[in-house]
Amino acid sequence: MPTAVPGRSGPQGLPGIPVPALETLEQRLYDLLAPLREIDLDGDGDDDLPSRKDECKALILCENIAFLIRHNQASYGKHIEPQDISFATKNWAAKTTGNGVVGIGVFANGNGFSHTILRATVGKDDYVVDKLAEVAEQLLLQFFPGM
Repeated sequence: MPTAVPGRSGPQGLPGIPVPALETLEQRLYDLLAPLREIDLDGDGDDDLPSRKDECKALILCENIAFLIRHNQASYGKHIEPQDISFATKNWAAKTTGNGVVGIGVFANGNGFSHTILRATVGKDDYVVDKLAEVAEQLLLQFFPGM
């Protein structure tokens, strides 16, 4: 049986046979999060690298957001692929100047609309991953009754 061959937008298999995406939702989220993450200098990591603890936080955040996207798949009007995910920021300069707050959102583009997955407000001394994780935790409460 022939294997998938690379096409313009990734691998293309035989008609009617799905081919796995080259990138996962989790990887796409992680890649989009990278420029928003602060370098961790708390002694657990090198000057250029986040600590293992902060890396785990970012990975778990990406897993949780991907779970929320998959859970809400039907409301987007289409199957969400990694390229349908985007981040947007409002007032990013405030993060470095300390003059105000930053809005950060994670969106899924489906059926002609951008659907909000989650949004957070981040201050000068806040960590982006921590603030996004706080919002994700609230959205996940329904899956963990009694916690």
